[in-house]
Amino acid sequence: MKRSVIILDKAQDKVAGLSTHIMHQGFVPIPKHSLESLQELLESENPMALIIDIDSFPLDTKSLRYLKRKSPDTFLLLISATNAHPDLKEAMEHCVYACMPKPLDLDEVDFWLKSILNDVS
Repeated sequence: MKRSVIILDKAQDKVAGLSTHIMHQGFVPIPKHSLESLQELLESENPMALIIDIDSFPLDTKSLRYLKRKSPDTFLLLISATNAHPDLKEAMEHCVYACMPKPLDLDEVDFWLKSILNDVS
């Protein structure tokens, strides 16, 4: 598995900052600002993780299940300003590895990425 991480967020400045941080942690960031061609990118890159800001891309359970089914080895990490997502309960239980609150704590990002590495080794 590659140590690449796709970061999906419409806010380019946030993606740039997170990309720089995870690159310094030894991961390969792949910034993405739209859902266009995401499936092809997942298939070609087979990334370790996909970080999605679900406030800028409000995906439903069906969409998250689809992403996980298309790229089963990729861990889904979500970012949201909202603590509770009852509409995503099923996805949270079966597809999503973690959901991180905003403002994003970079130490928490590090924790989850290292946890993924531990889970796959």
